[in-house]
Amino acid sequence: SGLVGSEMCIRDRAMMLQAENALIEEKSSEAIAVFNKDNRVDELNHAAVPIIAEYLQQFPERAIECLNLISIIRRLERIGDHCNNIAEEIVFYLDAKILKHAGKRS
Repeated sequence: SGLVGSEMCIRDRAMMLQAENALIEEKSSEAIAVFNKDNRVDELNHAAVPIIAEYLQQFPERAIECLNLISIIRRLERIGDHCNNIAEEIVFYLDAKILKHAGKRS
């Protein structure tokens, strides 16, 4: 489960950096690519629960640690959602900017 959390951290960071790059470079394609990364973060979140549940059956004395780990994983998944929302806003921003400039040419 620690590996799941680690991969989620790496993916969340990559999503944030890609969203940042999309904004700086003004590339909708970069922002749209963030959406696919969020799918993997969601998969990892769902995969973590049965892994932790199985571990908890073997080591019930570590229940508090497992609950804390589930909480961390849920928050990492939420970070992925926020990155996705940021990327979506970047796409809207860039589309509006293009439409605004296109309107001035007419």
